Parts: sequence; C-alpha cells; structure tokens
Amino acid sequence: MDKEISVAVIAEYIGKSPEEVAYSFVFDEVYRLARKGVNVHVIRGKIEEDSTSYGIHFHGIEKMVDPKELNMLMKNIMFYPPISLLRNPIYLYWENLYALNVSKVIEKYNLDLIHAHFAYREGLVGLLAKKEQKPLVVTIHGYDILVEPLVNFGIRRSIRYDALIVNSRAVYKEVLKAEPLAKNKLHLIPLGVDCNRFNPSINNGFSIRRRLGIEDKFVFFVLKAHEPRYRIEDAIRGAAIVTSRHSDVVFLIGGTGSLKNYHQNLRLST
Repeated sequence: MDKEISVAVIAEYIGKSPEEVAYSFVFDEVYRLARKGVNVHVIRGKIEEDSTSYGIHFHGIEKMVDPKELNMLMKNIMFYPPISLLRNPIYLYWENLYALNVSKVIEKYNLDLIHAHFAYREGLVGLLAKKEQKPLVVTIHGYDILVEPLVNFGIRRSIRYDALIVNSRAVYKEVLKAEPLAKNKLHLIPLGVDCNRFNPSINNGFSIRRRLGIEDKFVFFVLKAHEPRYRIEDAIRGAAIVTSRHSDVVFLIGGTGSLKNYHQNLRLST
C-alpha cells in the first residue's frame, strides 16, 4: 500500500469551517485535499490547542513565551538580509516562534511537504522551519508580490523555495519581474470555480435576486476582507457615485473584518 501523503499547511489566519469567510479559499483547498485522502495539518498563527475539523488537523502556537525560540532565532539568523534585522524585534520573535511550532508539528507527524500560503509571513516561516529533506511550496496570492506604493499596498518578499504557485498571469509576470530566475520553479495554476455551487441559474440564484428586489438590476458584488489594505471605503464611495447616476445598478458588499461596522455606517453624499 502506498504511503499516505502528508502536508504541513502554513496559513496564519485560516478558519476552521466553511462558514468563516476570511481566507476561505485556503480552507476550501485543504478541505478538498483532506477529502482526497491527503493527511493535512494546518498550523495557524494563534495560541490554541490541537483540534480536528472537517477531517483537517489544526495546530497553533503552544505558548507565547518559549525559551526554544531563541535557539531557533540564532539558527535562522543567516536567512535574514542585514537590513531586515533592523525591524521591530517583535517581528523577528514572532516569525521564529511561529516557525518553531511549525517545526514541532512537522517532526511529530513526520510530514512530507510544507505548503505556505502567502510569501510573507507564511513563506518565510516555512523557510525558517524547513528541514533539508522537506520541500517547501509557496503559493502567492497577490498582496505578497503586487506592490502599489501610492496606496501603501503590498509587501514584497523574496523567499527561497522548491516550488512557487501563482493563480493569475498578472502575478506570474510580476514574480518573474521580481525574480527572473524563478521561472523553472514557477507554476501558474488558475483558481477553479465549482459551477455546481457558484452558478446564478441554480442553487436559488434567482430567488436571492428576487428576495433582494434586484431581479432587473445590474449587480456589482464586492467580497473582500474589511481591512485597511483592501480599501473597501473606496469601493463604497465609487458605488455611491455610480448608483446616483444609474438607477439600474446596485452594489452588494460582503465580507467581514475590523472595519465592517465603519463601512456599514458610512454616510456619503454625491
């Protein structure tokens, strides 16, 4: 019998169920891997005990203060460019504390592969926790490579990896621009859509329009975390302008986050 494939997934903010909207695209991936018989261990960036949900093993940070973290930092100091050591020491501590706990999970369960979602912080943590015999795969989602200084968006990091996954041609080109030598390890895998779940003609798609009274409207749907970097407020302000001029257009805005209440209570004039 073939050995069961096992993978350590580093995803700092992933939820434990499909009901949690934030980073649900990562949850959906690990859920489907688990359904296919892959032994999935997710290490999140929070203090919590081990648990299992939907066939996925979840782990967290065992304790906030761990003396072994200093040893991890000393061992990993060579991976840091000198300028990065001038950052707030809290960042260095947290990265290595997280890596320490990832390393513990990998060793305890003898996992085959490390898959980090986002180049930073998860990709760096994977590199710090990586053992020579454990391949590291990093999936870049955009924010970690696409940089727009005008709106303070993006945080580009160069990570040493065994394979790199991107989900769009735009991100593919941006990675090659930042790291031209990455081409042989770079894989474009577009995001898939399950048309049995996401189809306006089925699953009560029309009844939702009817319930909202927008059957004959042109609908813009914005689904993003309500966090500063995504500038949901700009979308809302743009929506106010568009809808004041076009009565057949409506905007639906979903998602959760720290600014959701602020966004819900915005009072705009056009």
